[in-house]
This record gives sequence, C-alpha cells and structure tokens, in this order.
Amino acid sequence: MAMAATISRLSYSKSWNRCPRCLLQALPMLKDGSKYRRYVSNMNRERRAFWALDSKSRTNDVQHSPGGGARIAPIELSGIVKVKGQQSTHQSRSSATSRSCQDADSGVPVKCTLGPKHNISVVDAPVSVKKMISVKKMAMATKSTGNYRKAALKVDSLVANRSLHSSDAYYAIIIYKQSRQPEKCVQVLEYIQEKGEKLTAYHYALCIAALSTHNKYSKAYALFEDMQTRGVVLDVATYTTVVQMLLKARELDAASEIVYKMATDGCKPNARTYTVLMAAFSRAGRWDDALRFFGEMESKCVTRDAIAYSSAISACHKGGHWERAIVFFDEMGRKGFKRDMTTYSAAISACGKGHNWRKAIELFDEMRKNGIRPNMIAYSAAISACEKGYQWTKALKLLDEMTRKGVKQDTIVYSAAISACDKGRQWGKAIELFDEMGAKGIKRNTIAYTVAITACNHANRWEKAVEIFADMDINGIVRDTAAYNAAISAFGKGRQWEKAIMLYNEMDSKGLQPDTKTYGAAISACERGQQWQKALALYHEMSANSVERDLVIYRVVIRALASGANAHGLIDSVYEDLIVNFTAYGRFWSRFEREGVLDLHTHTQLEAQSAVRRLLTLLQHRCKDGSPADVTSIIVGQGKNSVREPVLLATVQRQLKNLTPSIASHPMEANTGRLVVDRSDLVAWLKQNASEDFAPATGF
Repeated sequence: MAMAATISRLSYSKSWNRCPRCLLQALPMLKDGSKYRRYVSNMNRERRAFWALDSKSRTNDVQHSPGGGARIAPIELSGIVKVKGQQSTHQSRSSATSRSCQDADSGVPVKCTLGPKHNISVVDAPVSVKKMISVKKMAMATKSTGNYRKAALKVDSLVANRSLHSSDAYYAIIIYKQSRQPEKCVQVLEYIQEKGEKLTAYHYALCIAALSTHNKYSKAYALFEDMQTRGVVLDVATYTTVVQMLLKARELDAASEIVYKMATDGCKPNARTYTVLMAAFSRAGRWDDALRFFGEMESKCVTRDAIAYSSAISACHKGGHWERAIVFFDEMGRKGFKRDMTTYSAAISACGKGHNWRKAIELFDEMRKNGIRPNMIAYSAAISACEKGYQWTKALKLLDEMTRKGVKQDTIVYSAAISACDKGRQWGKAIELFDEMGAKGIKRNTIAYTVAITACNHANRWEKAVEIFADMDINGIVRDTAAYNAAISAFGKGRQWEKAIMLYNEMDSKGLQPDTKTYGAAISACERGQQWQKALALYHEMSANSVERDLVIYRVVIRALASGANAHGLIDSVYEDLIVNFTAYGRFWSRFEREGVLDLHTHTQLEAQSAVRRLLTLLQHRCKDGSPADVTSIIVGQGKNSVREPVLLATVQRQLKNLTPSIASHPMEANTGRLVVDRSDLVAWLKQNASEDFAPATGF
C-alpha cells in the first residue's frame, strides 16, 4: 500500500525530473490491475512523462531537444507501455532534466529523460508484472484487431510461469480457440485442474468447440465424458455444442440421442438445439427426420423461431413437399417473423422442385414488392423453377433482368437457363447461352457441358455435340455418366455406332457405371447402325449387371431386332419380358383373359404385331384343351405415334389378312377404335392350324 501511495503521489507531482523507470520498479507490488491502469491514466493526463521498456534489456535511449520535441529510438515494443506518437511538436518551456537511475534487475545505471507531451498507454505486461492487465481485457481488445496469435503468446507466458489466474481461464481458452490452437485450450483446462480450481461447463464447451473445428472429434467427445465424470453441471449451451460436434462428425443418430438425453438430465433443448439438428439432417438427405424435429419443437413447447421455420422450409424443398413448404412459409408471416432472402429462396426452390412454377414466380414477385432485392441465389431458384416448368421465355427474361440490374450470374444460373431452352425446344438459344458463358468468363462445369451436348443432340447437330464433349477433356472438365450418355447419343444420331460403342467401353476404364440411359443410347446407336446382334447383347448385359430396363429400352431393342434374322421370335421373346416387367402390359392380357378384349392402344406397331401372334398362340392352346376360343374385339385406338390415321388398325388388319387362311376384320360402327374379328374366319384358321404350333412368321 505504501508503494502504491508513492506511485500515486509521484504521478501527480509537478516536478519534471521524476524518472518513470524508477516508478515502474514498484509495479510488481500492485496486485490490482485497476490501480496500474489508474496510474497510467494519471500520467497521460498530466503529460509529464513517457516510458519505453524493451522486454529483454529494459533499456531505451530517449533523446530530448530543448528546442523541439522528443524522439524515441526505434525498438520492438513489448513492455508495459508505449508512446502514443513518435514525435511531439510541443515547445517545452524548460529543458528536460536528465538523471541516472538504476535498473531494477541489473542495477546498471541507465540514462532517462522526460518529455512533457508524451502520453503512455497500456499494451501488455511482461511476465514479471503479474496481473497488471486482465486476460479478459486482452481478449476484448484483440477481438477488434484480430491478432490472436500475439495474444496467445502472452497467454503462453502466463501459463508457463504459472501466473494465469483461474478467473482468466475462460478468456485464455477463447484466445487459444481463435488462434487455432485447440490443444492449448485443453492445456488450460488441465492447468486449472492442477491448481485445484473449479471448472464450469463454459470452459468445457469452448474446448469442445475448438477441437470440433479442427476435426478432433474423439478428443472433443472425451472432454464431454470427462465433464460428466467430474460432475460438471451441463447447461443447454454445452449440450448444443456437443450436438454440433457430433453433427459435424456426421454422427447424426448419436447427436439426436444426446438431445433425448437432455430431457433425461432435466435440461430442456432450446430452439438453437433443434435448428442445428434440422439443418444437419436436411443436408444429409434425411428431410423427414428434420421435419420430425420441427414437429417435436411444438410438442415440447419449444418456441419456433425464424431460423427453425427456414430450416423446415429447406427440408420440405429437399423432400419435394412444396405444399408443406408454403404452409410453413405462410405460418411465418402470420406469426410476425421476418421472411428474408434465404427463406424466400428456399420456398421458391421448393415450388420449383414441385413443378409449380407459377407459385415460384408469385413468391419471387412478392419478395420484390416487400422491398427485398433478389440476389443470385433467389434468381437461380426462380430460373430453375421456370426450367422445370418448361417456361423458357420466363427463364430468359429473368436472366436478362440479372444482367440489367448487375446481379452476378454463375454456372448454376446459366445451366438452368440452358436447360430451360433445351426443354422448350429452343436448341439454338441453348447453344448460344453456352457460348455466352465462355465469353463472360463464367466457369462451365460438367452440368453446363452436358446440357449443351443434349441441346445439340435435340437440334440434330451431333458434330457440335461431339466437339463440346471433346472440349471437356481439353479444359479439364470431369466427364460423368450423364456427359457420356449425351455423347453416345450424339454419335448414335450421327450413325457413328462404332464410336458410340467405343465411348461406352471407355466408361469402364474411367470407373463409371453405365445406367439405363447409357444402355438406351448405346442400343439406339446400334439400332441406327442395324447392329441388332450388338443391341441384343447390350440388352442381356443390362440384366446381368442388374440395370433397370425402362420402356424405352424395350422399344429400341424391338426396333433393332426388326432388321435381323428370325426377327419375330426374338421380338416376341422381348415382348414377353415387357409383359412380365411392366404392370400396364400385364393388365392388358389380364383383361383379355376376363373379357376376351385385347387392348393394344398404347402399343407400337411392332409390339402390336407381337401381341397378335401371342393372341393366336393362346387361342391355339385353348383349342387343344377344349376351351372356347373367342375374341370379342381388339382395341387399336389411334395407335402409338399415329398422326392422322389409326396406324394400328391398318397394321393389325393387314396382319390378319395375310394369315393362311386369312381372317377378316372390320372396325365397329359405334367405335372405330375397336376392331372386330370375323368369328367364322377365326374358327377356320384355328381348325387348319390346331394340330401344329403356330409359327410366328406365318401371317406377318
């Protein structure tokens, strides 16, 4: 106390020849940092002295000119105080008085001078001055500068010298966390534990968050277990930090278990806990769980905030439930929550995914009316909605609006616009937009290239499509399965079946798995090149590789087989597969069994001809069994792909007429889409062919 009084008295002295170095010898005796700061403030107000201390030698030559200001020799300031301003222009009325003082550590006389206009300010304290500046103040000051590394060095010194006070541990951990040194955060915990001081959940939560940031999940979870072992009371913030750590480690189920454990431990989850869960589950594609958590908030009386609603809308978007997204969106408005850009964009995207482009554009316009200026994400969502709704004109209008208003355009925006033009059969415009991307320096990714190749295919510009595909390799763009599919299709349209098969084989060397579209494009290329054997081989390969066959595959294979030898037998075999694997075709034959009516109105001509051959074979078997063989009618309708006349009607009539003996048929008067078979002719044909199996080639 006596020394403190001496310092205070000296700081207010009117004499100009007091040495600040002498005053600083007493600073280690000040246990309260506030007294030190008060002392510094007094010196500044009186403008009496300045002091500079090198952390190593603690010596510094200060020269004062009686006719001018004071100048400090340049040093690396790491002491207690530093000078504000390198030079003073104030004219002193008296010259500085120089005197000799002894250094506190070495006892060596040092020269020290005073200047009347130099202020001093707190920077940081050397290790020898304990508790001169609190770590809390240092953490708060460093927050504005961002130089946490320098602050961490000071904390290192405090820890090394065992002079870090337990009350400063929390802020020491903050400094280490911000300086990206998670291991040292844990060291502070251990340091405080060694001192026998009490640790709180706040200390642990900070360390867990720091370790999680650097993907040290096992160590973070070990701290969580240590908390429970030591009986540290966990609060909702700590639990939420642990949940975030587990979610970051992709341990989603473990994170949800922690939330349920909170209830067991008597700690109620808050909105923040649920929103981080919802966001993580939604990103992982588990949107149904995300919505379950949203519903759980209401059942557990947790107030839903704007972030929770936004997360729910985003989950609905990813789950394809645009109606629920709009319900939550409207509910936000009714509850007075501000719907921002992110919320609107998620709702627009949900509507787009649900193919409700009208509602998407309505929300986009509403956003602008509410004074929210759409950004790139909002425009991208709106253009994508137009693309899915085949509204290419609206998509281009929005793209032009972005250019006029100076909104940045990226790859996703252009890819959606190109796809919109492709779906709108505006293939020339799609290719133009693709070229425009390159001219504007917008990176063209795999999706953009693939969409452009597809547009070229639809425009029958297969050479351009092949050129774009080659550019992908030149520009280092990764070719995925979709890109190969588009290129194979391009070669097929150009009747370059060899190159199409070459690309198909190349996919295996690239580690790419062919999908249904790959096989469809390759088989179609073989069909155009009249390579029915290769087409059939690819068809069987799909079954061996467990690749699903769609209706397009069956039809293109049947077309390919039509040009081969024994075409009818092969086509009929594929048609049998079609009946087995497609419910609609199976229903057609079930109806025939019940009513004697054969429905062919969704069949192609080749399928209809195969169906007639199958019909006659079934009737033959019925005759052998003694069952009645009768056909009430054959439904032909307009026929698949017919334009002006009922194609299937003429096809089936011609097929029946060419049988031996021929079978006459005529359209019903009341319904020209139904063909009535002459019963007497059918009976005559069955009698003549009853003793032998029906040859499929007969009557084609």
